[in-house]
Amino acid sequence: MRMRTAMRYLAAAVAVWVWGAASAPAQYVSGEFTYQITDQTGLVNLNGTTQVANQLVSGAPNATPTANSWFVFRVYLVQNAGPGPSIDTIGVSGAAARINYANVGGVGTPKAKVPVANSANIVNNPNYDLVARYGASNGTDTTNSAALQVALQANNDTVPLPGDLGDTRRMLIGTFKMQGQGSAGQVNVQVLDPFFPNINDQTGPNPPASDGTLGGPGAGPVIDLDSFLTDYATPPSFASFTLTVVPEPTSLALGGLAAIGLLGVRRKKKAVAV
Repeated sequence: MRMRTAMRYLAAAVAVWVWGAASAPAQYVSGEFTYQITDQTGLVNLNGTTQVANQLVSGAPNATPTANSWFVFRVYLVQNAGPGPSIDTIGVSGAAARINYANVGGVGTPKAKVPVANSANIVNNPNYDLVARYGASNGTDTTNSAALQVALQANNDTVPLPGDLGDTRRMLIGTFKMQGQGSAGQVNVQVLDPFFPNINDQTGPNPPASDGTLGGPGAGPVIDLDSFLTDYATPPSFASFTLTVVPEPTSLALGGLAAIGLLGVRRKKKAVAV
């Protein structure tokens, strides 16, 4: 009798353990999140591509791109296929991105940059509160870098927010505008965690509050999503694209005139020699 009772208790304990394991929330894994760079519509993925700085301030195509043209692009936080809960069910309460840019070859001042860290050049997702926009570190120098932080800062903010273009596994962080700096060349543009390798800016509630608000009833502790970015994978992987700045038409014309002038001088010298 005692044996049967003990077996019943054991069976019940195993059933509870199995139920608990089955109902435990799925966990994120390394590389489940990444950044995505798109054109300003959000439809064209620019990761790994080469683009030309041929957009005007309005973003309209410029038939004769110059070295002072703008290039506008969006940066998203994207959840790749993985076992973790989808961000369209738990929401994202904070996100950030930094763009670093350097000439291909790594020599000299970048041929294109975000000219100033202001609202005209670094635009946050309008559904989120702006935390900060800045250049290198937390300063104003945008020669080689620019960054943006956004967050939901009020407890009555609802999560998750509606996805962009009906997406369920990505959220827009913001839009960046880069401008050619007067001479032709190629610039590598890389997107990464602003505080890499620290972990403190991409966050989400888990589980969400029962009333759908950021800090409402039943809300779980905030999850740090940074450690699941491909930035922290082994080996790390960073979103990037190459921006080509073309010569100004006037520069091309002057170069052509100079070439013609040199050709004329050579012909004149040849005639004298004869």
